[in-house]
Amino acid sequence: MSPSFCVCRVRVSTGHCTRCARCASSASRCTRLPDPELERGVRAAHVLRRLGSDFVVFAEPHLKASNMKNLLQKDEKKEEPEQTVPCDHKTASRCLLNLMPVVSETVSGTLLNGTFLPDICLEVVHDRELSKLPFAKSNLTVVLFADISGDAIFCIWKADDKSTLADTIQTVVDCSLNIQKNYGEWPTCIGVTLRVKIGIATGMLEYHFFNDDFDNVHYSASGTVVEYVRNAEMLCTAGDIILTTEAWNFLEQKGVHTRYTYTALPEDMVKVLCFDPSVTEEEKVSFTSAFAGVRPALYALNFEDAPLLKRFISPVVVNIKTQEELIFLSEMRHVTIVFICMPEFIDIDLATLSQLYRIISAALKETDGVLNKVITFDKGCSFLAVFGLPGYKGKNETCNALMCCNKLVHEISAMNM
Repeated sequence: MSPSFCVCRVRVSTGHCTRCARCASSASRCTRLPDPELERGVRAAHVLRRLGSDFVVFAEPHLKASNMKNLLQKDEKKEEPEQTVPCDHKTASRCLLNLMPVVSETVSGTLLNGTFLPDICLEVVHDRELSKLPFAKSNLTVVLFADISGDAIFCIWKADDKSTLADTIQTVVDCSLNIQKNYGEWPTCIGVTLRVKIGIATGMLEYHFFNDDFDNVHYSASGTVVEYVRNAEMLCTAGDIILTTEAWNFLEQKGVHTRYTYTALPEDMVKVLCFDPSVTEEEKVSFTSAFAGVRPALYALNFEDAPLLKRFISPVVVNIKTQEELIFLSEMRHVTIVFICMPEFIDIDLATLSQLYRIISAALKETDGVLNKVITFDKGCSFLAVFGLPGYKGKNETCNALMCCNKLVHEISAMNM
């Protein structure tokens, strides 16, 4: 089996507004978003956190703020200076007026690194489970997949057992209705109105954790629930909230489905339209709680966890001090991105995934590339790599990307899978 590759040249933001990191949200996107879009993204994700969402990541490919090694160091490979565009922290600050101030360690220590990772990774680090690599974990979950005009957020609520699923699903549906009511249509300063589509499903979700020969650790999420929620989201038009029948049945069994006005779809799904008129008080979400209450997994970390967090972050964040000007952490630059797609690997096992990760990581190491994301759902298994990030800048990064692809074609094909 030979993988397929997509190589393209784009201009992206590689920086991060650490003030936005105080909100456990889409902070990796905050640097370059227009003001209305930024506030909408931060607040919508904050809704998810306040209602118990345990795991928020962008499902669509994007460049995380974790990819900024040597941002404060001189890039020895760069011979010609690149134009940088600083982050406007005023925009970020307006989004966080209702949040309690965060201690200075958030800017320079363990918490800063932790803001770049989903809670499931923080829990693994805090429980000292990295010694068992590679390994997998599974949980009964309720999953929300929100498409925001092409970008997406993948959120997970963990349930103890099926007896608590109805309450959890009700929380997720209420959360979705709040998001659609307050942020379902959001005009931006560039004349584009952002719209939200939400799919909801329940089932077992499996997390894979694996490492390479360079002490790096990565993770992925997979399972039938991911396929179900993706199918639900694909049926949505702008403003829709669609649940799988299995998730809806749990609401019916408890009798709380009467809280909503809904309609059944021929595709064996249910569309929730709004709260039923008999519901006098919609569940409201406050933005005034302290950050520790929003993301407790982050505040559970201690000083000893910091080196372990850096194993997830490649390139590693270094030399960030409280006194540093945050404006120097953000910039725009041209990069080359590579998608390594293996659509045949729909139900990939941990051993194969770990082997692929080691092969791809080694090839990227030789060609100054950085692995940004491992996607094990929606069209098989895919890896997203980036060439030209700070600290890895060179004249011929597109050539490096093509050489890396050529090497991977031969090595992955030789696996005979």
